[in-house]
Amino acid sequence: MKLYLQSKLLDIEYFKTMTACAICGYINTAFKVCDDKVNEENIDKAILELERFCQRRKKRKIYRR
Repeated sequence: MKLYLQSKLLDIEYFKTMTACAICGYINTAFKVCDDKVNEENIDKAILELERFCQRRKKRKIYRR
């Protein structure tokens, strides 16, 4: 946890990770990243990345019905 909090990754990398965790079922991890890294200033970027990620999966037909 210490390294995670000290990390200098770009916000977009956290948003990609958060989205991947949520889709793979690691909801608690996704919520933790969301709580730590998403705020009023960057929420639009976070939502956009979620939408982009889901569109890629849809285009590749990697979703379950």
